[in-house]
Amino acid sequence: MRRFIKYLLYGISYGCTWFVLIGIIVTACGKGQAFSGTGFIEQAIAAAIVGIGFGTTSIIYESERLALPVQTIIHMGIGFAVFFAVGTWAGWVPFQAGAAAVAIFIVLEVIIGFAIWGCFCTYHRRLAKKMNKKIQERQKA
Repeated sequence: MRRFIKYLLYGISYGCTWFVLIGIIVTACGKGQAFSGTGFIEQAIAAAIVGIGFGTTSIIYESERLALPVQTIIHMGIGFAVFFAVGTWAGWVPFQAGAAAVAIFIVLEVIIGFAIWGCFCTYHRRLAKKMNKKIQERQKA
């Protein structure tokens, strides 16, 4: 249960961090109408929920019974499903612009999602290498 809460809180913090960064960019581009009044609250809640969707499901990587590709499919599949559902509710998915715009949105969502996943994966691999190196050094001493 403690691990789940840890991942839940990580998810909320990552979701809110992305919300702030995107909010700054969108507002700087003069399109920040959604970031005022009740729109701000809705967007913040949506970002937190998306963060929870990706954050809590990353607990799957603690399982040694599943191969990394299976873990990734489960994690990203649930995360993207949550993102798309919440994005539909929050008005992020550009349905009014037509099918091509929705397809581009989905492709960008997947590219960005896997880019972020790749950064986390690289970070954790480097961390594991450092830890293994320190363990080996201590065993030699």
